[in-house]
Amino acid sequence: MLRVGRNKLYEMVARNADTDQLLAVLDAALARSSYLLGNEFSIVDAHVASWTAYIAMMGHDLKNHPSVEAWNARCTSRPAVKTAMLP
Repeated sequence: MLRVGRNKLYEMVARNADTDQLLAVLDAALARSSYLLGNEFSIVDAHVASWTAYIAMMGHDLKNHPSVEAWNARCTSRPAVKTAMLP
């Protein structure tokens, strides 16, 4: 039983590392522009923001990725995105 617990913990740590790598790529892109496809909000931003909002809600801290954190706040504060997201 303990071995299964260790495997699950390892998998969780590995997933967090994978998530951090993806967020680092996203952070670098967002350091160069306001939104993912340039300086205007698009459906791509709405889609990806739903993912970043979800992982933040699940306890993953976005503070290590300041461009993502700021972008996520911009996206999720938009009325249309608020309407589309689950409460």
